[in-house]
Amino acid sequence: MRHIFLFLFIPVFFVTCANRPRLPTEIEIVPNEPSVANDIDDFSFEIGAEHFYFIDTYSLEFNSNIVTLFVTVKNYSDGTGTLVLNGVGNSLIFSHSLSENQDEEFRLSGNNIPQKIQLEFNNYRGRVSIRLEPEPL
Repeated sequence: MRHIFLFLFIPVFFVTCANRPRLPTEIEIVPNEPSVANDIDDFSFEIGAEHFYFIDTYSLEFNSNIVTLFVTVKNYSDGTGTLVLNGVGNSLIFSHSLSENQDEEFRLSGNNIPQKIQLEFNNYRGRVSIRLEPEPL
C-alpha cells in the first residue's frame, strides 16, 4: 500500500511544481498609462509609451537644499519628450530632452530646488523613469 501511495503522490508533486506562475523580473507597465507618485519630498513618473501624446505639470514640495533628479530612458525609438523644471516665480531651472536612451543623474541645490515639473511627449515610443529625491537634512 505504501508503494502505491508514493507512486500516486510523486507525479502530482511534479505537476504542481511545474505549473507555478513565473514571477516577473521587472515591474510590468501598462502601455500609455503613466504611473505618478507625488508627495512631499518625493516625485516619480514612469511610462511605457507607444505613440504617446501627453503634457502635464505637477507641483513639487521639497524640504531640502539638495535634490537629485534621476532620468532613465530605455528602448527609445520615436517621437519627442521633454522634461522642464521650474523654480520660484516659474523661473526655468532645468530643461532636458528625453529623446534618446539614457541613464542620468543631476544634482540640484540652492536656488535651483524645483517647485514644478512639466513633462511633454509627442508621438513618443520608449520607457521613461523620472525620480526626484531630496538629500536628507
